[in-house]
Amino acid sequence: MSTTFTLPAQSRPSVKNSAKKTRQTGRVPAVVYGKGTDPVAISLNNSDILRTYRKAGQASIIDLDIDGKVTQVLIHQMQIHPVKEYIEHVDFMAINPKEKIVASVPVRTTGVSPAIRNLGGILMVEHRTVQIRCLPADIPTEFMIDISTLKHKGAHVQIKDLTLDPAKHEVMGLEPGAVVVSITGKGGGKAAAEDGEGAEGEAAEGEVAAE
Repeated sequence: MSTTFTLPAQSRPSVKNSAKKTRQTGRVPAVVYGKGTDPVAISLNNSDILRTYRKAGQASIIDLDIDGKVTQVLIHQMQIHPVKEYIEHVDFMAINPKEKIVASVPVRTTGVSPAIRNLGGILMVEHRTVQIRCLPADIPTEFMIDISTLKHKGAHVQIKDLTLDPAKHEVMGLEPGAVVVSITGKGGGKAAAEDGEGAEGEAAEGEVAAE
């Protein structure tokens, strides 16, 4: 299930050009949104948010410490500069531990498929994230799929094969028989090779959306 991380932050004025001025100081502007509450403008240390994002991704709970007051959040959206590739802005979603939310959980693969190694098969990742509705504490950090069990072309893993507790988790938008990853003998589609992934590649991080 989801692991909690701690991230320090400072409040900042919610005024015109505040975000620009924050960037000029070397910090990252951000906003915390919450159900039934006004947005809170904050700033983050660039190294802190990078380190936290690499570990937490967008499916782990973060204890956001704003001037000594801790709020539990998820990273909702991260804006990256298209050219210079630095973090321009971060949107956090404040969560209620007792209310279910919808989270996009990343799909990752491990192992080596005999069908790829011996038969020239290609790994196809049909869904890089899977949306799950559950309580924040029950959000899976990731779906790790061992493709060493896929021994022939056409072998696949479906939604119903993922490790989920029906009493806690509801898959959104996909039927139990929907294929998550598969081995094919033809190229095209959503092959993991598109971004340099092979039999041991990993999918990109997912996003989290409020219910």
